[in-house]
Amino acid sequence: MLSNSVTNILLFVVLVMVVLTVLFYGLIFATYSPENPLVLVTGGEDGPSIVGPIGPPEVVPTYPPTWTPVPTNTPAPTATATETGTPTPTSTSTFTPTPLPTRTPTSTHTPEPTGTFTPVPSPTPLPWSVYDIDAENNCEVVRVLIYALDRNGVNMGGVDFEVGELNVSGSRFIITTDPNGRVAWDNSPGKARTWFVAPIENGQRVGQLVTWQSDDEDVCEISNAVQIYNITWQRLY
Repeated sequence: MLSNSVTNILLFVVLVMVVLTVLFYGLIFATYSPENPLVLVTGGEDGPSIVGPIGPPEVVPTYPPTWTPVPTNTPAPTATATETGTPTPTSTSTFTPTPLPTRTPTSTHTPEPTGTFTPVPSPTPLPWSVYDIDAENNCEVVRVLIYALDRNGVNMGGVDFEVGELNVSGSRFIITTDPNGRVAWDNSPGKARTWFVAPIENGQRVGQLVTWQSDDEDVCEISNAVQIYNITWQRLY
């Protein structure tokens, strides 16, 4: 074991080192400021050494800018006005009147003789004319029902009529009214077709040709459908 004297020496050395360390850091703390920080400079063999606060950096003096004078504009030379020439007067032409030609009278127009107008006689009207037309619907038959009246409005028998389907070859039939002045021509119902009827005498038509169209049997129940055509003729003279 170490002797008490050696122990005391070691304790003293440790105490001295502690005190020096505290003093060192105390010095750093006392002299430190953000404007003048301490700089630790690495030395030679003796270890690092502390250099005092660094002063503010050297301020380089500044000088105001040198003023350069602006050159003065030199005025351009003034233009000299050119003398304007005097226009030469224009000669004035003398107007010579041209004599008008002598007017030659034209010959007097002689009107042409007026022709004699001969009126064209009006065509003689046909002796038979339609007096009344009526139509009705029917689902069992397609019919044309003819009534004939004389000039006094009395039923007239023995009048011939031609009937048939329009534009159908061979479809032309002659029917004659009975003593009551009535005659009917029936056909089977079917698709819509166009029919014709006209009065005849001596094989010639003596009244206008009347055409009418029967409606399709599918619409025969509609009240305004046409399957029966009633026509009344009257003799004019």
